[in-house]
Amino acid sequence: MHEYKFNQVDVKALTFNGLSAPLERKVAMWASLLILVGVSSFLLATAMRLNLTPDQNIYAMAIAAAMLAHYAWTGRVVLKDLATWLGGHTPVSILYNRDKRILSRAREELLLVAGKTDLRGYLHYRKINPAIGSKRHLLVLAHQRKGDLRPWTEKSTNLKILADLVYQLHLAEQVVAVDHQQAKDSLVVAGGVVN
Repeated sequence: MHEYKFNQVDVKALTFNGLSAPLERKVAMWASLLILVGVSSFLLATAMRLNLTPDQNIYAMAIAAAMLAHYAWTGRVVLKDLATWLGGHTPVSILYNRDKRILSRAREELLLVAGKTDLRGYLHYRKINPAIGSKRHLLVLAHQRKGDLRPWTEKSTNLKILADLVYQLHLAEQVVAVDHQQAKDSLVVAGGVVN
């Protein structure tokens, strides 16, 4: 029985399913920019309207002293924490974090497959799918042979090349599986039983 290694891969991970589109990233960037400008404008307008009296300046100094004490005690700046929180909840950072998770999932799936399989052993699938023998796919094989596939795939363009190769192998293996099943079915119909 033929073992099909690429039929079990997570195709959604290989195709980066859920990754944001360029238009989504632009909209998220502009929305985030509007949020940050809006919050900054609100804080500036509020500060300008306060017109603190000398008595109120004491409260402002007490707040500043409390923030300084908080920094001395915890090593964290309250305003920086607020800015970090706000920055982490803007549309662009939410989209970035989601894309980062999708790419990490794809990288782990691909490195798992590439770690278990010598991809050079599947070059004969070029007869079924000529895309497998492309120059960039052969570059993947060279990096696998050198043993530096993990650091090489840290660059997203290289990860995409590896994903494309594994996806092309997946497609070729589907064709092989269908052909194998059809051949088996035709032999069964002819009266024989095949294992």
